[in-house]
Amino acid sequence: MEVTIARRPVTGEEYQDWERQSRGYPAAAVGIPAASGFFTCAGDGEAAPCDLHIQTRAGLHIEVMGGGRAPRADLELLFARLPLR
Repeated sequence: MEVTIARRPVTGEEYQDWERQSRGYPAAAVGIPAASGFFTCAGDGEAAPCDLHIQTRAGLHIEVMGGGRAPRADLELLFARLPLR
């Protein structure tokens, strides 16, 4: 798995666009105030490999990439261990 954390400032309108575009994907409970996250997965079900994408209103962009091997649960476990809160 690979984690990328980058500064990506967004306007209020850009953040709303992020939230609107993410509606078609499974939501991620990220546990960070004013943040929106979702999964992109290669298939349905709990074992499908996924990637996790998060954007905060404060301008932090986070990606947890599963490399085509990690299901949602593994990505959630790794994300929960990152010292971001």
